[in-house]
Amino acid sequence: MTGQPSSSAPPVVPPLDDVDVPPVDPAGGGAPARRRGLPKRRWLMLAMIFIVYAIAAADRTTMTITAPLIAKEFALTNTQMGYVFSAFALAYGIFAIPAGAIVDRLGAKVAILFGLVVWSAGTFVNGFAGMIFSAFGFLWVSRFVVGAAEAVVTPGGASILATWFPDRERGRATSIWNSSTYITTAAVSPLMGWICQEYNWQAVFWIMGVGGLIAALFWVIGYYEPARDTRLSQGEFDYMVAGGALATASAPPGREPIDWARKTAEVKFLLSQPSMLVIFFGQYCGNSIAGMLIGWMPIYLTRVHHFSVLDAGWFMSIGGIAAALAAIGGGYVIDFLYRRTGSMALSRKVPLTVGYLLASTMVLLSYVTSPTAIAVLLFLLFLGKGWANSGWILVADTAPRSLVGTVGGLMNAVGAIGSVVTGIMIGVLVDRYQSFDLALLYVGAHGIMAVIAFWLVFRKMERLQLTFDESGEATV
Repeated sequence: MTGQPSSSAPPVVPPLDDVDVPPVDPAGGGAPARRRGLPKRRWLMLAMIFIVYAIAAADRTTMTITAPLIAKEFALTNTQMGYVFSAFALAYGIFAIPAGAIVDRLGAKVAILFGLVVWSAGTFVNGFAGMIFSAFGFLWVSRFVVGAAEAVVTPGGASILATWFPDRERGRATSIWNSSTYITTAAVSPLMGWICQEYNWQAVFWIMGVGGLIAALFWVIGYYEPARDTRLSQGEFDYMVAGGALATASAPPGREPIDWARKTAEVKFLLSQPSMLVIFFGQYCGNSIAGMLIGWMPIYLTRVHHFSVLDAGWFMSIGGIAAALAAIGGGYVIDFLYRRTGSMALSRKVPLTVGYLLASTMVLLSYVTSPTAIAVLLFLLFLGKGWANSGWILVADTAPRSLVGTVGGLMNAVGAIGSVVTGIMIGVLVDRYQSFDLALLYVGAHGIMAVIAFWLVFRKMERLQLTFDESGEATV
């Protein structure tokens, strides 16, 4: 495979404060008139996608926390709950690739707005399970709708990071963005447990659904692409572009239909690249681990260790804090290693390795019984998951410039397969053997497999350059 290799040392980019702000011609070249103030606006845009990603995570957590009560109220088996958990991931995977293409075509703002409205409405409706149709079928369909709508948020977020952040800051920005999932878990898990205990599980879905619809209004008002943002100073814009951000790429108007034949050729090309396949496999393994930690853990704690739903929420909060610290800290480690070594590959693979190895120790849950030991082990497991999730930076680092959303969608699709398979396998194994021991071993093995794949195959880091020949075939 050939392409445009990364340089042997980090790019020399002047600090933002040292970049001269040139005069701006309001009528020049169709570019927006930029203001001299509002420095570091890119971090405000990061805050906005952080909040949207947090809302998406919270809507996923609704089922995690309420699952023990839902399963008990409607007498659902572990296998049935596995299918309910997997409905979200199945839809997420099916719609991931078209969602990525939509992000590339319409831009992140429009794609994320549509998804946010639909998944918030789907979450709200989730609270009516069992009132009209059979609970199992209703839960499966409503979670499928939420998963389909949330498919846009990750490729949309990856596109925003590639657009707004230079290479040397992208690791930190990606980790902060990823940490929103775990900060949300830490913040809302005990709150949702309390709502279940004081009111009912239905209220959890209703409150979160309304909150998401309100957030959609703020997204419409507040987010812009760099090329269209009149509040972005010229100095910051130049700094971003000089550092490798794709800030000059503005979203297409969206009036022309997507060329699905071309998109198919692009996907075929991406799936033929070893570097892409390793990134996707890493996501498969990471989602398999998350399926146990974020999906099944409250059921495990309530059934095996006899925790209350509120106590399970507090223990999930401990895990969320650990993962958030790891996700944010991992970004600083990535940027530090990149500055010190000049090796993009090494700076990415070391944190991923540590994360997956920690997550692979999940099997130790079978050998601890005290609440303190469980809390410590959950802290370490979520710490590892937080570091392993930094693999999303690889999308911004290596995807062809015009296909960041598509690569993010493919990564989501493959990861969703892991979520579907693991979600169902855990339920089947627990029902068959009446124990979580084999399920924990099965999930933990994914961490080892991911580490082996990254070190054996992913030996260098480079951005793929995609072109099409006269026959319409994609070439690198």
